[in-house]
Amino acid sequence: MKARGPTLFGTLVEALLENPDFLLEVYHSGWEETANPVYTWKAIKICGDHGMPLPPWVCAYLFKVAESMASEEARKATDLRDVLKSILGFPGKARGPGRLLDPEPNSDRLIFAAAFAAEIVSGHEPSDAFAAACDNVELGVADRDDKTLWGWLLDEFGLTARPKTNQEWRTEIDAKFRPFIASVALFEEIVSRNRAVT
Repeated sequence: MKARGPTLFGTLVEALLENPDFLLEVYHSGWEETANPVYTWKAIKICGDHGMPLPPWVCAYLFKVAESMASEEARKATDLRDVLKSILGFPGKARGPGRLLDPEPNSDRLIFAAAFAAEIVSGHEPSDAFAAACDNVELGVADRDDKTLWGWLLDEFGLTARPKTNQEWRTEIDAKFRPFIASVALFEEIVSRNRAVT
């Protein structure tokens, strides 16, 4: 399905991805969902870049790192590479594909999933939300076949089967896109103003 409409949504998502408060929520969700320590380090960088205090969940992680660093096991270690992985909370040996230090989703997939989520949260049924998401993202994002785009949605929401109703999708969206949900009202307001002007 080809994108046919404005790219306002992509602009909004890009702006959100530069908002430190939004990113801290995203990284917190990533940490809670995966326990991958890279999310805590990304949060530390965001806080440092913006002069923000560290959130309690990051402080709790750093306390555990400090405890591990001071442990008897760490002091006895002879291979710093192995012990640091353990101290920082990374698995000793990664399983399967992927990069532990780069767990971020493909931005095209995220933008499309966020556009779809906005339409579901606005009350559209899945097929209408899918069509509207295609209309509200850039051509380069939505210029894929429907099977690929539905596959992206399943991947982004960690699903193996497609929910059939708005409410079923809403449950998944609430669980996976908690930080995004708060921005949907802002998106709708911007779209309304944009349509009123044109």
